Amino acid sequence: MIKTNVIKKILIISLLLHVFAAIFSSGFHHFDEHFQVFEFLALKFGQTTANQLPWEFREQIRPWFQPFTYGVLVKCLNFLGITSAITTATIIRIFTSLLGWFSLVTIGKTIRPWFKTAEGHLCAIILLHFSWFIPYIHARTSSENFALIFYSLSFAFMFRDSNLIRNGLAAGFIWGLSYLSRFQMIFAIAPLWFWFLIFKRQKSFLISSGIGVIIAIFLGVLIDSWGYGQLTFTLWNYFRANFMEGAMQATGNSYPFYWYLRWSFLRGIPPISLFFIFGLIYLWVKKWRHPLTWMTLPFFIFHSLVSHKEMRFIFFLCALAPIALALLIEEYRQRCLEYKKFFIFVLILNFIFLIFAAFRPANPAINFYSFMYTHPEIKIITAYDENPYTMLGLNLNYYKSDMPELQITTAQNPNFLELPKGYNFFTKGEWMIEAKKNSKCELVYSAYPHWIIGFNYFNWVKKSRFWSLFYCS
Repeated sequence: MIKTNVIKKILIISLLLHVFAAIFSSGFHHFDEHFQVFEFLALKFGQTTANQLPWEFREQIRPWFQPFTYGVLVKCLNFLGITSAITTATIIRIFTSLLGWFSLVTIGKTIRPWFKTAEGHLCAIILLHFSWFIPYIHARTSSENFALIFYSLSFAFMFRDSNLIRNGLAAGFIWGLSYLSRFQMIFAIAPLWFWFLIFKRQKSFLISSGIGVIIAIFLGVLIDSWGYGQLTFTLWNYFRANFMEGAMQATGNSYPFYWYLRWSFLRGIPPISLFFIFGLIYLWVKKWRHPLTWMTLPFFIFHSLVSHKEMRFIFFLCALAPIALALLIEEYRQRCLEYKKFFIFVLILNFIFLIFAAFRPANPAINFYSFMYTHPEIKIITAYDENPYTMLGLNLNYYKSDMPELQITTAQNPNFLELPKGYNFFTKGEWMIEAKKNSKCELVYSAYPHWIIGFNYFNWVKKSRFWSLFYCS
């Protein structure tokens, strides 16, 4: 048996990493993480209007379960007097990250029978908690992560042979919540249900889990109807808009079926990524009867066949890949020991990127919004090239709510010799350098610490996307 104190230390360190990642990896990994969650929230709190929301709102294809959940949390925070968008967003990330951490604890307790030895199980727990991308993914307030978390939480009820009706209802309901977070999870939920049908044949579990899913879907219809202000069925709207009307193809993002393998290797940090890829391939080829195969392989095949591909779409696979890798390591333990030094190098590399990912902002724009929140005296800004509270042509009214009196005027092609009096905002490093030459202007905010700007080797500052704010007298 694994010593309890070893597990406790792993969980405590993982908990701290999750909290740090939630605090420091601020902002959003992808624009959808903001516009389809926080701006939807802003609508219900009167901070924006429906015509300023992305097209997904007009087409009514975005499920409201996740924004509704966060909305309840924000209501509680507002009751306690916490109203800052920066603070509430941080607490929402912490809440989500803690749910993610708890889901790892749940998985770790459940998968012991999947391993022949206690050492193999311990390896899986370590990889689940300390793979470099895990705390970062769990800190994201994206639908991909929310769906992953609820799917992981269902592990607590899936593989028990007692109280099949109760566990089936609970597992099915949580599957339904995962589905309500992201519809594509059906390609992980349905195959697993068929795995239970083929290999377990527990009729009471199968029927009760199906009922649990139906209850969750009915709840989702009620929440979606509340969110859109009318009775609606978002799954049908999603299918109609993306597949019948071709909205997905209109994005222009079309990649071949092998794209995920290539980009998982590159974005997963080689050689670390190779281990996780080999783990999944080993699982799919050698253990096709394993429930983890039925969870992950159909999900991977579906996303590989769909032309519109993004790495965030397979966060679910990334989060479960450590288990597959642990199964591979246990099977070939003696051979792995022959390459002990190489494994140590990979572990050190993983630790470096784990720290980097946990403490690096997901989107540096949030640092600017935090700066603005602590400087309410700034009322008027002249912004060159783009408005800092606008992205993709959409307004970030959720963060703008912290500065209700702020007025921003946009301008093109700044004249650095005669910059207007007051605050001037720039988005390019070369403009920041030119503005610093004006003796009447003082740099009050920059995307990078001031001391780093002095190390302008290879002229990287000029070539960078570099947010800066100057006050000119």
